[in-house]
Amino acid sequence: MNKQKSNMIFAAVLIALIIWLVAAMISEALVDPIELQKSVYRIDVPNAGDETPSAPVKTGPEPIQKFMAEADAMKGKLVMRQCMQCHSLNKGGPHKIGPNLWGVYGASISSKAGYAYSNGSKKLADQKWTDENLNQFLYKPRAYMPGTKMAYVGLKKAKDRANVIAYLKTLA
Repeated sequence: MNKQKSNMIFAAVLIALIIWLVAAMISEALVDPIELQKSVYRIDVPNAGDETPSAPVKTGPEPIQKFMAEADAMKGKLVMRQCMQCHSLNKGGPHKIGPNLWGVYGASISSKAGYAYSNGSKKLADQKWTDENLNQFLYKPRAYMPGTKMAYVGLKKAKDRANVIAYLKTLA
C-alpha cells in the first residue's frame, strides 16, 4: 500500500472519530438527563415471613353452559370459516388435514372412519364430543388433547366457542 492511501485511511478514521466526539458533546449539551427520584421498574420481593397463599391461577376456560343459552349458530358458522381450511363440513364430505366435522357433536372422539387420528385423540376415544369437551378442546386443543395433530391455537372468547358448538349441533 502506498503512503498516500495509508494517509487517506488514517485521515478518514481521524475525522470520523472527531465527528463522533463533537456529536457526543453537542447531544450531551442539548439533552439534560432527568435524575429520577425512585426507580421506574419496581420489583416486589416478598418478605420471608409473608406466607399468604395466592389465588389459584386459572388454567382452563370458563364453563360453557352459561354462554350456550345465548349461542347463535349463524355466528358460529362465521367463526367456523377459519376451520374450513383443514376441515370439511359437508355430509359425506372428504377428510382434509383434519376430519370431516359433519355429525361430530355427540359422536365419540376420534370416531370418523377413514381418518388417521393422532395418538392423543385415540386416548380419548371412549369420550363423546359434548358441550364441555368441545369447549375445552376449542379453548386450547393441545392442552386438552396432548399429541393432537391440530395446529390451531384455539378460540379464546367463550362466546365464539359457544357459537361454534351451537353450529356444530346443526351439522347432524
